[in-house]
Parts: sequence; C-alpha cells; structure tokens
Amino acid sequence: MRLPNWVGDVVMSEPALAALRAAFPHARIVGLAKPYLLGLAELLGCDLLEPSVGLLGDTLTYLAAGADCAVLFPNSVSSALPPFLASVPQRVGYATFGRRVLLTEPLAYPRDGKRRRPIPMPLYYLRLVRRLGAEPIRHHPRLKVTSNAAEAVNAYLNSRGFGSVPLVAFNPGASYGPSKLWLTGHFARLADIIVERLGYGVVLLCGPKERHLADDIFRQVRNKRSVLNTSSCVVDLAHLPALLSRCCALVTTDTGPRHIALAVSTPTVTLMGPNDPRYTAYRTPTPQVVIRRYELDCIGCQKKVCPRGSNECMRRISPEQVFDALRRLQRAKQQ
Repeated sequence: MRLPNWVGDVVMSEPALAALRAAFPHARIVGLAKPYLLGLAELLGCDLLEPSVGLLGDTLTYLAAGADCAVLFPNSVSSALPPFLASVPQRVGYATFGRRVLLTEPLAYPRDGKRRRPIPMPLYYLRLVRRLGAEPIRHHPRLKVTSNAAEAVNAYLNSRGFGSVPLVAFNPGASYGPSKLWLTGHFARLADIIVERLGYGVVLLCGPKERHLADDIFRQVRNKRSVLNTSSCVVDLAHLPALLSRCCALVTTDTGPRHIALAVSTPTVTLMGPNDPRYTAYRTPTPQVVIRRYELDCIGCQKKVCPRGSNECMRRISPEQVFDALRRLQRAKQQ
C-alpha cells in the first residue's frame, strides 16, 4: 500500500490499517511511505516498510513484494502509476486527477452536487479499505508507545531537568504554510501564563526546518528555566508519540502532531485558521478543543499564505483564550 504524504494524514490512516489487519490477519502488509515518515509509519503495524523513492523504485518494490493488492491513500497520479506498471491485480484508490484508468477499484469522491463533501480523513481512508471488505473496528487513530521510545524520552527529559515536571507541549510550526502559524509572541505569553499560574513546564517542539520558531518563542519567554527548547536536539517522529504521551496537554496549530497527541490520549488545543475543520473533525475519546474565529468572513480560505496579509484568523486567537481552553481540558480529564 502507498501511505499518505503528510504526518497528520499518516496518523489518520491508522484506523484503515487496523481494519485491514483485522480483516486479513494472515496477509503480509507492505507500506510505502516518504522516507521522512518511516519513523512514524513503524507504529502503524505494517509488516514491512519501504521508502517511496519515485516511479521506477516504487514499481520495483511492488514487483519484488509480489503484491496482490495496492491500496493507494494519496490521490496523485504518481502514486497510482507504480502498481499499474507492476500489474498489481487489484488497485484501490480514489478516481482523482484522471487516474481512473490506472485503478481496478476506483472510488468516487463523496460530493454534494459538484462540490467535494468534506469528511474526516479517517473516514475517507476507511472507505478505501471497505471496498476490500475490511470493516472498521474504530474510527479514531491509536498509536502505541513502545517501551524503548518511552525510555529514550524519559532519559531525554531527565538529562535536561524536566523528568518529574508536569509538562505542556507547544507545536508552533506548520509545513502547510505561514497562514497556519500563530504569533510567536502569543506562544511566549502563553508559556509564561502556564508556568506562573499552574507551575507546569513547557516543551517547545519543532521540526528540523522550524528551529527558528522555537528559538524566537524562547527568546521572548520570561520564565526560561521552566521552558525546554528542543531546537538544539529536535525530537524525531519515532519518539514524538512517546514525548507527547508524557505531556499533560498539547497546544498546536492544525498539523500532524495534533493527531499524534490525540492518538496517544494527550488532550489537545488546536488553533485553527485557514483550514476547514471538517476534514479533521473525527470523534475521539481524548479531550480536545478547537479554537477558531468563526466571525471572520474569510475564515476557512484554504490558502497557504493569507491573501489579505494580516493573518487575522490566527492573530485574533489570544493567549488567554488558549489558557482557558487548557483549564477546561484539565477539568475534563479530572472528571
């Protein structure tokens, strides 16, 4: 199967993979994923993971595996060509971008008239495997934290003096584009509020290309001794679920770590701006709050860069509003 291209989408494909495993317990499931996603994809229960390296390499992977069926989570033509060229007997995917001829089991988008109907991505992916007779066993993602990862994270926190401190994690980055970003000054103000009012520590998370965001937040924080900036030693995807499971809550933009946190039962506050929340509005037993400025006429524009240049949908979310959401999550977890 070809796994999705984004961190959050990979996590949201987990219910579909769990359904496949339950329906075909003796099948050998081989997952192809972008190389940077392999650390996270290891937690999804595939028997074998291979890096997706392009048309020729992926075609050879399908041939070497002797695949009987290819489930294609991405909607691109490039993901459908390799199993077609490898003559995989059964090829399941959405009939998008003119690739219907490459599929043996093409599925149409759910639509309302001519418009695509927004549905949560876990349900979107479950529709693919249901075509193969795999019925869902749950509709929300779940990730297991390995003992090795938990030990590595504990050692990481202990070495930095945060081993016994209640922690709130911040994820300020967004690979989608700058329109999703919250102000670094808002993150810094929120960190100080959390430290001063709750006595918790704060962990600043970042990807390899987002170190500047974590550094900028850390520069503006007053209570630096209570804030762990991971920019000098970025936590990789293989260990991120274990770190998030160690935290009391996550404050995040609408990006992949949001879904990792929910999948390891960490309460989450998501700052939602330009994106349509219906694509990620799946039910989960983990408490979460989505903050969105619905009063704006431009909300949900789906643009990577704010067309107005003001990014009001994110700017208007205040640190105090997010702190109130954290307190609500705290009370919900205690009940």
